[in-house]
Amino acid sequence: MHVELEIPGVHLFSYPRNMDERGHFERVYDEADLIVLGLNTNWPQHNSSFNKKAGTIRGLHYQLEPAIEDKFVKCTSGAMYEVLIDLRPGSSHYLKWISLNLSAVEPKGLYIPGGVAHGFQTLEVGTTVSYLNSINYDPSGQAGVNPVSSSIDFEWPLECAAISERDLSLPRI
Repeated sequence: MHVELEIPGVHLFSYPRNMDERGHFERVYDEADLIVLGLNTNWPQHNSSFNKKAGTIRGLHYQLEPAIEDKFVKCTSGAMYEVLIDLRPGSSHYLKWISLNLSAVEPKGLYIPGGVAHGFQTLEVGTTVSYLNSINYDPSGQAGVNPVSSSIDFEWPLECAAISERDLSLPRI
């Protein structure tokens, strides 16, 4: 099951979790779901971030041409507050932002098209986030928006417990 969110091209996929006395089994990703929607299914790079502290902020990141990339993001342990900002030039939703919670308890995957900035704050200790990336990372295309000093009107749910110097040095919108 999937739903397209308020930013065009951003999709949230929900997969059933089968539980029994051993634990659970769930689908992490299903290429057929993306093919039907005409979305990217080429993922040459798979990244993961482990976050020790609740309140850790990562992002808001995106890639510029020619290194623009789509992502498929899933919270595999803990919980996170996800923020997305449409930064695609010419988009009818330019500078629109949305937020949602992702957690390992509810098996959901988030498809983020290129040009949409993505960042999150961990809501639990030991949160791990998995990313499928449509291209191999190219540092020449890296871009971002300062996640704590921006003119975009959103607030992180927790006090910031950890953030990189790189993210703090990103420009404001």
